[in-house]
Amino acid sequence: GYPKIIQCTENGVYAFRHDGIPVSGFPFHVPPGDNDEHITSPPVVADLDDDGRPDIAFATSNMRLVSYDPSGILTPGFPIALSGEVVHSPCIFRRAAPDSIAIAYITTDGKIAAYDLQTAIDDDLYIWPMWKGGPKLNSALLNSKITSKVQTTAPFEAFCYPNPITGE
Repeated sequence: GYPKIIQCTENGVYAFRHDGIPVSGFPFHVPPGDNDEHITSPPVVADLDDDGRPDIAFATSNMRLVSYDPSGILTPGFPIALSGEVVHSPCIFRRAAPDSIAIAYITTDGKIAAYDLQTAIDDDLYIWPMWKGGPKLNSALLNSKITSKVQTTAPFEAFCYPNPITGE
């Protein structure tokens, strides 16, 4: 029920639970074919193929956008050829057409490009917190969006002796 922490390195996509334990089945790697190809962007997490599960997408040095489902299987329709090198996280946005999304990216030469994913949207699968990720610069996932019971610690009191404490 807690969201996972997803991070890319040049060599793989890693996932960790909220308590820092690695998620089984990870890391995911660039699909085989070019041993020199590596990951160049942070991940974007969203349901990119309208199957009701979030996918993990990232750009590579071969100007491809690769995406995996949570099981490590390539998302249908991916990889997508990019129009240039991408080093920043792609962006998912709503299109003007009802219930459809596209993915946008900025290339290192300053061009902006978008690719229509031709898929419906599910707002619950696009609430992925990132640093300063929200319009109000909030980066927290609301407790109401966490399906597991939120763990809290029991209240306690602490006393220091002698009081005041001095030195180290």
